[in-house]
Amino acid sequence: MMFDIADLEKNYASFSDEKLIQLATKEVANLRPEAVEILQKELRMRGLSKNISEGISVQLNPLTEEQIHFYIDLIENLPCPICNSNLQHLDAIQISEVVSFFVITNHTQTLKIACPVCLDKALDRATIKTLLLGWWHLPGGLIQTIKGLDLNAKTKKTLISKQKNNLLQEFVAQNAGIIETYKNDKSKLLNIIFNA
Repeated sequence: MMFDIADLEKNYASFSDEKLIQLATKEVANLRPEAVEILQKELRMRGLSKNISEGISVQLNPLTEEQIHFYIDLIENLPCPICNSNLQHLDAIQISEVVSFFVITNHTQTLKIACPVCLDKALDRATIKTLLLGWWHLPGGLIQTIKGLDLNAKTKKTLISKQKNNLLQEFVAQNAGIIETYKNDKSKLLNIIFNA
């Protein structure tokens, strides 16, 4: 056990600041308690623990309804990461895109967080791309294209009717550590949601 801890200390000491921060803000819940202590010690030694300790704490304890609503409100009230507008609350949708190349088909589903106008434009671009490039591999591409277009059509209906979905809540639950760490830094939060 002692060798294991010493080895872990060396390992964390060799990590870049960026890698340590990512581990602390996104993956702490998967670490053993001893590893969390070593990680926090390394962060303190590098002077990086300022807000990260709160992000670690959030990941190690179940989120309360109050915390979830606070984080959702925080995200919804940011300016749009695409157009920088503050006129509408941000929302989250799942965008489906299918691209085929004769022998393979690539069907991706991407979470997008932005204002409703930018979400609508992103959804339209993905739908057009799927219509043009999705069906080129038969039969897989054709089947995936139909599925992708159907998912985008359903998403479009919810976007137009302004129905709430649980995607923003799921995003918050999965990223609570990093949101807590950077809750007072709008530019970092915008970067996080832009790269969701």
